[in-house]
Amino acid sequence: MPPLMLSTGDYLFFYDSLGVWNQTGETGFQPGWAVLNGSDPTQVLQRAQVPPMPFTLPWEKGIPPWGCNVPLVTNLGGGHAIPSQKPAEDKFRLYFGGADAVVGTAVATVRFH
Repeated sequence: MPPLMLSTGDYLFFYDSLGVWNQTGETGFQPGWAVLNGSDPTQVLQRAQVPPMPFTLPWEKGIPPWGCNVPLVTNLGGGHAIPSQKPAEDKFRLYFGGADAVVGTAVATVRFH
């Protein structure tokens, strides 16, 4: 999905990452995120230390009774800005596929200090 413009002029970029993101040692595909400089997107201003959508639910792992095609896979497919009621805050509606079996939506909130 393309980077999303923040109100600061910088970009919020979500990417797919293969790795061990949790304490169980399970390897899976999860989104990560980075904030890129709006005037020079080659500069990473901030980056995820933990996944924004960790594997915590039984359906993500294929634990019965929830079957799935590929456990431990979450891919973001798209997103767009949505209104925020608070100053110094941007919100985005994200759309994702999970475990190659379901689709879902989530809201990402970016707060500025």
